[in-house]
Amino acid sequence: MTKTKKFVTRILPVVAVLAILVTSVVLMSACDDNPVFVPPDNTQLSMNDYRVGYVAGDAANNTIDLSKVFPDGSDFQIADSNIATVDNTTKTLTTLAAGDTTLYYDTEGAENATEVVMHVMDGYTNVDTWDELYDAVMIEGEVANVCVQSDLTAVANKAFAFVPNDSPDYAGFAPSPDTLNLY
Repeated sequence: MTKTKKFVTRILPVVAVLAILVTSVVLMSACDDNPVFVPPDNTQLSMNDYRVGYVAGDAANNTIDLSKVFPDGSDFQIADSNIATVDNTTKTLTTLAAGDTTLYYDTEGAENATEVVMHVMDGYTNVDTWDELYDAVMIEGEVANVCVQSDLTAVANKAFAFVPNDSPDYAGFAPSPDTLNLY
């Protein structure tokens, strides 16, 4: 092995590791103690806020299983019953109108009720499974507003392909990154 090949095979991995470390440090330095998620519509969403969907006239898309979202929660209460209602027997929240309200619930061992802000958005599809997510994102059309309500397990042969709107090679394929709001 020549000296150049030896040099490249020994030094290149070290350089790659250093590059990764430097990138990590730079990215971590941009984070603060209160991280926030900025959705595609540029509205700041706090880490303890939740977005849920509401589709006028579609009862199937207006119910959220709170036992999946807050598995340790009990005694759920909603601040504004015009925006949403809660059924503690089935541990479900039903959205009634777009708007913001607060959800309160108890957690075993906690002294006080936990509160989270609920942003109820009109025209959003709620999904619980990979198949539902795939249908909402890839089949319903170019514009998709989707709220994921639980952990999802990927299904074989149902992958997501996002392409730019102006891509002539993929005309008619959906969705593009700027027509999808996924929460």
